Amino acid sequence: MSQVTSSSVVEWAKDFLNKAKSELTPEEVKEQKKFASLVQTPEYKTFLSKMLDESSQIRNNSKLNKRVRQIIREYGIPDFFSPGDRFLIRLYMAGGYLFPSIAMPIFKSKLRSETDKIIISEERPRLTQHLAGRWQNNIGQNVNLLGEVVLGDSEARHRYEHYLEALEMPDVNYISIKLSGIYAQIKSLSYEQNKRELIEMVSAIYRKAMQQTYTNHEGKQTYKFVNLDMEEYKDMELTYDVFIETLSLPEFKNYSAGIVVQAYLPDAESNFNRLLAFSKKRASEGGAPIKMRLVKGCNLQMESIISSMRGWENPILHTKIEVDANYMHILDLALKPENTKVLHIGVASHNFFTIAYAHLLCEQNAVTEGVTFEMLEGMANHLPRVMRQLQKNIILYTPVVKAEHFLNAVSYLVRRLDENTGKENFLTYTFNLKLDSDKWLFLKEQFEEAYLLKDTVNTKPYRTQNRMNPQPSALPLEERLKEPFANEPDTDLDLPWNREWALAVLNKWKTEVNATNFVVPVQIGDKEVLTMNKRTYTDRSRENQVVVCEANLSTQEQIEEILATAESDASGWRKTSLDQRKKILFQVAENIAAKRGDLIGCMAAVTSKTFTEGDVEVSEAIDFCRFYPTSMAAFDELKTVSYQPKGIVLVIPPWNFPLAIPVGGTVAALAGGNTVLLKPATVALPVAWEFAQCFWDAGVPKDALQVVCPAERQSLNWLSAHQSVKHIILTGGTDTAFRLLENAPRTPLSAETGGKNAMILTVNGDQDRAILNVVSSAFSNAGQKCSACSLLLVERSTYEDEIFQSKLRDAVLSLRTGGVWDPMNYVGP
Repeated sequence: MSQVTSSSVVEWAKDFLNKAKSELTPEEVKEQKKFASLVQTPEYKTFLSKMLDESSQIRNNSKLNKRVRQIIREYGIPDFFSPGDRFLIRLYMAGGYLFPSIAMPIFKSKLRSETDKIIISEERPRLTQHLAGRWQNNIGQNVNLLGEVVLGDSEARHRYEHYLEALEMPDVNYISIKLSGIYAQIKSLSYEQNKRELIEMVSAIYRKAMQQTYTNHEGKQTYKFVNLDMEEYKDMELTYDVFIETLSLPEFKNYSAGIVVQAYLPDAESNFNRLLAFSKKRASEGGAPIKMRLVKGCNLQMESIISSMRGWENPILHTKIEVDANYMHILDLALKPENTKVLHIGVASHNFFTIAYAHLLCEQNAVTEGVTFEMLEGMANHLPRVMRQLQKNIILYTPVVKAEHFLNAVSYLVRRLDENTGKENFLTYTFNLKLDSDKWLFLKEQFEEAYLLKDTVNTKPYRTQNRMNPQPSALPLEERLKEPFANEPDTDLDLPWNREWALAVLNKWKTEVNATNFVVPVQIGDKEVLTMNKRTYTDRSRENQVVVCEANLSTQEQIEEILATAESDASGWRKTSLDQRKKILFQVAENIAAKRGDLIGCMAAVTSKTFTEGDVEVSEAIDFCRFYPTSMAAFDELKTVSYQPKGIVLVIPPWNFPLAIPVGGTVAALAGGNTVLLKPATVALPVAWEFAQCFWDAGVPKDALQVVCPAERQSLNWLSAHQSVKHIILTGGTDTAFRLLENAPRTPLSAETGGKNAMILTVNGDQDRAILNVVSSAFSNAGQKCSACSLLLVERSTYEDEIFQSKLRDAVLSLRTGGVWDPMNYVGP
């Protein structure tokens, strides 16, 4: 089979450009100039984004009035406003601002009208008129219902019912839904439960689509169409599983539905292959075709930011050229005649060269059925008319929103502005585009480069590295020592192999660990002693008394021996060089990384930490092991400063962070060449014993790090007041800090103590984002952290806002509480 040549694509694109220019109406020329001004003047995009956001967010007209004036003074009056609108804005700045109750509703209305070609009003009869106009022109509409941010179960249920209601509308025949929009409880480690519950919900949506038939232009009754979208890479696997398993149910054998494939993901080819295999098997059994909507992608910035913050590989392709190449690569596979019979294709693009390539490939392969060309509503609206003249089936992706939810459409608008005014985006160059101009030549070169790459583009999924870190680092220790400090990544639990590993960890510590095989002795240097002072540790996540550990507590005599062992420093830890200590502590980091699963499991069993909250503690502990010795190097290199170890440092950490905080205090002391007496919170002693092995196995002498847990408070008082203790590091209650000061007034104390923490929300604030942050701060780690939000201060108008109260209540009451062995639970004991 001959291949579509790049020269034929360029020639077709030239012809398409001429047709498109001739199709432009005077009104569309004005719209293009408006959009061109956003592209050419980045401040105008910022202006529009701020105005849309704040005018939707700030409900108090007086306060909004003040902000509008500030924004106009800062950015000026953009020329994308019409002359009449610019005149009104000047009138407003001259004196209209004195009447905010009149000016602000007008201003909001004008801003909303500026976006009404991109975001369609859901109110009837406006939506009725819009859909009817597209129907008459034989242009399909993929309706995307924009709504409130899903903060809790109640809002998710409301969004779910909204989709069902939309399918009952006689003029809506095609909708897109996102699983994250109808289900608030997506948890990585509850994958199977999430999948089961979502299959039930999607099944109900498909049933509704089959019950509410639609009459097409030929007068034929058809099922309504449902497309599954996704916004984040983390939802990709779940979305595909739910789609395939739902359509595999016998009742949907004859129902066609669709799903998106994003070409900006290297996973796109494997996703396509999975869909193709499923559609072929389905067709062989007499089932209806399914559809793949091929898009280049969205949320590139978000994915890049999340990956950067978490220390993960970025799951998207590096460049726009690679994305375009991958898109054509998928088209080569998808538009084979034998494939389009079972897997219909939606070619979603505004790029003339991409459209040309798909069109010519369809012609070459004699593919006429099962292919649609898809574009965004409000973005270059003349192009769908040109495509219709070419006898192509056209569908427009149409976001609609109710007036009261317009705030939630702002994020969509800003994303569209970012994408479509980006320097690599095709639409950026289409305004007043002329053949053989510099802009045309640039776009042509971009296409030709992508064309050459399409058969060799990297389609290996990026996130293939195992993030659970049970394996040694890829770099040898000597190389790690030379690397600049970088935070240790948390485990990416959206990867299936990591989920499998994590669930195995939970199962092990829930079922296999008990007081027989987990015994903590008294440590005196390199001796381990059993005593009569026992403490048993029961699993708080289970109602019946299941003992997971038995620990031995130190007597006064043993504590005196422990102190003497630390004083003698027989191993000579205080005489080691910084280079020696750094190498050992970096090895401790490697050991903790290799023991990540058991450390998380121990925290779950002993201190009731949920898996994800234990996981971040392991990462933080690893960071401490590398950060402190690296930081010491800066002091070591100072020519005018000398330092020496203090001697014995007593580290007293809290129970609520049983790994990260004690490791941090321990490493800080060891990095300076001090010997450490680690007195963990008694309720967290088994966790300290578990991580102490990582230090000793790395080469920290057992007389340089001793874990001590007295049976009686008097013994701890004696130890903390002893003159041999040269420094105390405490994280705990303020009353404990004062007791230590009274008990040992001459001993330096580094203390981090608790307090009341407030979050403040003004009327200018983003309420949805504030609620997410408040709930996370107040209730993660079961609220047991010194920085937890314990007081929320809001302005009265916000406090009295019933919608705000309802959302906050929904978000909190949707948190699942209970034992840590059930991954659906957010708040553990």
